[in-house]
Amino acid sequence: MDRERVGTCPRHTWRLASHRAALLRVFHASEHLFQTGWFVESLATQTLVIFVIRTSGNPLQSRPSLPLTVTTLAVVAAGLVLPISPLAKLFGFTPLPLTFYGFLVVASLTYLMLVALIRGWMVRQRRSRAGAAPSPASARALPGPGGPRVSVTRG
Repeated sequence: MDRERVGTCPRHTWRLASHRAALLRVFHASEHLFQTGWFVESLATQTLVIFVIRTSGNPLQSRPSLPLTVTTLAVVAAGLVLPISPLAKLFGFTPLPLTFYGFLVVASLTYLMLVALIRGWMVRQRRSRAGAAPSPASARALPGPGGPRVSVTRG
């Protein structure tokens, strides 16, 4: 595995830097350990981020539904157990050292806090623009998960 080319996507720069530094320098990770750690950390952060982005309010004050909570925590639990399960060999995973889980907690909380701060800033920006006069265009493109979405403003 070419360790210098792993995860070169710009949107993962912070996660790559922290994960790479921890696994390669602190844990002296082999290829399988690196891939296992990357999988567990990515699954945990990208699943738990649902709790932060699902509301425009404070995620600590807005309670998620029970089904959302149960399924999200079940996915994270499955990701934590998979490296020590009989299926680990099928995926090329190796058991993670216990100290990795401390890193996982710190990295995940830091990532979620940064997402919450940026989301809060974006919500404030959007609300401040909503008070301004509507744009002269009848439609404008808004970013969406599958590409641009079109929002039609009536006026």
